[in-house]
Parts: sequence; structure tokens; C-alpha cells
Amino acid sequence: RFIYQLHKAVVSTQSTGDHVICKEIMKLVNEPNTEVLALAIPCGLNLMNLMADPPPLLVDLWRPNSYDMYLMSYLEYAGLESNPARRVIYLKHLERIIQTCGTGIIKHLKSLISLTIDYLKSPGSEDVSFGCIRCLKLLLEHASPRIPSHSIDLLMCFVHVTSTSFDADNKKLYTESRNFVSSLRVLCKGSLDKHLECLKSFNNQGVQAMVEYVFAAK
Repeated sequence: RFIYQLHKAVVSTQSTGDHVICKEIMKLVNEPNTEVLALAIPCGLNLMNLMADPPPLLVDLWRPNSYDMYLMSYLEYAGLESNPARRVIYLKHLERIIQTCGTGIIKHLKSLISLTIDYLKSPGSEDVSFGCIRCLKLLLEHASPRIPSHSIDLLMCFVHVTSTSFDADNKKLYTESRNFVSSLRVLCKGSLDKHLECLKSFNNQGVQAMVEYVFAAK
């Protein structure tokens, strides 16, 4: 019944269906009320799933790039967000998006990495940092062929995270960050080694210990 009503509503606008629906969903995602955001994002993800495999009544409404259009809007709004609680919501559902897209996420890799790096530089809360690391781990898995081209930016970001978490005695975040750098080094197959060597003289014990651990890891 919902699909039928949605189809009827979109057809009555005499416009492209994906644009109309995406626009309405994104209005909710941009809603300043965090409770509304928490409901709107899952709704948007369900919409994305419909785009990926639309039922018969909606087949003619989606254009080939509908899924990507929604994801770009999602990342744009996420990038503008500064509230830590709302960032956590964006990151939580971004994990699902990455898993849903699989290797298709590669076309959005630059935007995703830029978003997570920006969040990690000024997270506002520990949960934001851990959410970013979970997303980046998924990117290592699903976008591995293109990760090396962003490896320097990621490494320098995690130099910041490891140094600040070490200074703050946040052992859990420090360990997660150190382990991510180790996984990144393995994926890059030695191309990061010269940059890691330079960090041995970095003026922070946490970073120095991270480099030592990464080179010792098998």
C-alpha cells in the first residue's frame, strides 16, 4: 500500500521521482531535531535499498545514478554537521551504507575519507572517533584498491589521533588508532614505510610507540 501511494504521489508531481523523494527525505535529514534525524536516516537508507532493487511500481522512477545522488546528499549534510551526537548517528548509518555498497563505494571514497578525517581532527566526543575508525576499517575491506592513494592523508590524521589519545591517556582509542595504522601499512604493501620511518623522530612518545608497534607487527 505504501509503495502504491508513493508511486501515486510522485507521478502526480509530474517530475522525476528520485529527485522528489530524495528532496523530501533530505529535508528530514537536515531537521535540527536529533530525534527526527535518528528516524530520517534509516528511512533514507531504506529508500537507497529501494533504489538498488526497486519493486515493479517504482522501476521507472529511479534513474541509474539515483543511489549515488542520495549518498552524495547524505555526505554533504554529514560534512556540515558539528553536533557530536548527530555525527554519531551519521557514522552509525554510514557503516551500513558502506556494507550495502560493497566495492561500489569506491566512487565515493574521496568524500568518505575527507569526512572521516575532518571528524577525527575535531571529534567532539570519543564515540565520534570510534565511529570514524569503524567506517575506515570497512573502507579498508571494501575499497582496498584505491586506499593507497589516500594513505598519506590517513596516516597524518592518525598521527594526530594517536598523539592526542596518548597524551589524554585514552588507551582504548590509542590502541584502535595504532591498530588501524598497522592494517593500513599492510594494505599499502610497504609504500608507507618511508613515511613511518620519518615519524620515529616525531616529538610525541605515543607516535613513536605506534611506529615501533607497526613495524614489529607481522
